[in-house]
Amino acid sequence: MAPVWELEFGDMFAAAGSLLAAGGYLVKVHIILVCSNVAEHALSQPAPETDTDEPLGFLIHETAHAISLAYGTVMAPLGLTRPQVRVLVWVDHSPGITQAALCEQLNSSPMAMTGLLDRMEAKQLVKRVDDPKDRRVKRIYLTDGAEALKPEMDVIAERFKVAAREGLSHEDIATAQRVLATMQLNVLRLRELAQEADGDD
Repeated sequence: MAPVWELEFGDMFAAAGSLLAAGGYLVKVHIILVCSNVAEHALSQPAPETDTDEPLGFLIHETAHAISLAYGTVMAPLGLTRPQVRVLVWVDHSPGITQAALCEQLNSSPMAMTGLLDRMEAKQLVKRVDDPKDRRVKRIYLTDGAEALKPEMDVIAERFKVAAREGLSHEDIATAQRVLATMQLNVLRLRELAQEADGDD
């Protein structure tokens, strides 16, 4: 699995290793064909016109949403839903993340997250562990079964990344990364200033 790539686009594992052991080759071929078809279609289309009147924040949100939907579709042959993929990406990126922090990262309500984690635990995808310093806090980790599937997920993630970047130069990618990183720092700072101002009232 490639968490940096996946998190880069905002939104992975099978419930049991037997799925890939028995049918992993066919699953991998299916995913490779899907990604290849996506790339071929993208290259056959004219470059989209840039609408300078469209709010940049809206474009970023819509692009992240489209990528999340597409990634969920590519992972569907493994028996994963899009919410499950998003949880597994974050847990792999931040082992031991608290349930509360996961809710914030995925913009989910505590009730919805609890139900999702219940189902994922039943599938042996994740496990919740009591925090030794505060038993009210639950920390989330991948299971051994999920960890064993990560190499297979790396292949899928790389294929998807290549397809998503078709038609873009290294300079395009570098510029996009620099612009988005700068915007992220700006808005995080704006949030901090707003919180400080609210605390002064």
